[in-house]
Amino acid sequence: MPRDVHGGISAGDERPRARHPRGDGAYLAGYPQAQGNQKPGGRRLHLERRTDDQPRQVGNVRGVRVRILAPRKYSILRAGGALILVSLLLAQCAANVPTYTYKDKLLAEADSLFREGNYEYALRKYAKARDEYPKTAVGARAQYSLGYVNVYYDNPFADYNAALREFKRFAATYPGDKRIDMVNNWIRILTILQDFGKSYYGSNSQLRKLKNRQSSIFKNYSTLQDAYLRCDRLSDSLTQRIRILEGIIAELDKIR
Repeated sequence: MPRDVHGGISAGDERPRARHPRGDGAYLAGYPQAQGNQKPGGRRLHLERRTDDQPRQVGNVRGVRVRILAPRKYSILRAGGALILVSLLLAQCAANVPTYTYKDKLLAEADSLFREGNYEYALRKYAKARDEYPKTAVGARAQYSLGYVNVYYDNPFADYNAALREFKRFAATYPGDKRIDMVNNWIRILTILQDFGKSYYGSNSQLRKLKNRQSSIFKNYSTLQDAYLRCDRLSDSLTQRIRILEGIIAELDKIR
């Protein structure tokens, strides 16, 4: 009995589809076709490749006629599945792309200025974010940053009094914020520094007064010393004059 190119059963029966040996994704379907002047029991194998609706003949082999069918439906399904997969991936990527609002941009600009060491303009940006978005997450972070920039070690314009004022404002406005413990620590430290500064400046003022008094005493001492020297010189002059006068009196006594 004639068999197909893959060694199937009789070519007179409908052949199940099989993978094409070239591996291009097409399929084989065998069926018989009678030819003129053929030998008894003989059949010819016509190889046809179907890439569209119209098949084309690619060769003749003794045996059965085989059509190579393009997997149109399979290709459409595969393309549709790939399209759905790509769409899902794009949707996931779009969902992961962050969207920036004006307030986020404002904070990002302030943070950038702070990292660059432009502390004065960073404070302005933080103040703007604080004023435009009060009692929000953006406002809370901006308020905290206003205090932190004023105690930052590398800031040559750091102002501890301003930092204390900003941290106290944060504690009053955002008492339930997660940074409240850190803010309270800063308030305590800055309050101690402020009290120490007041005590130091008070002592320094008293010290300046003592120095001024001492200077005045030295000035008075110099004046007294000069007066004493003048008196001493006058005393010597007077003693000399008394001696001269005594000599004159002695000469007068001799004349008598």
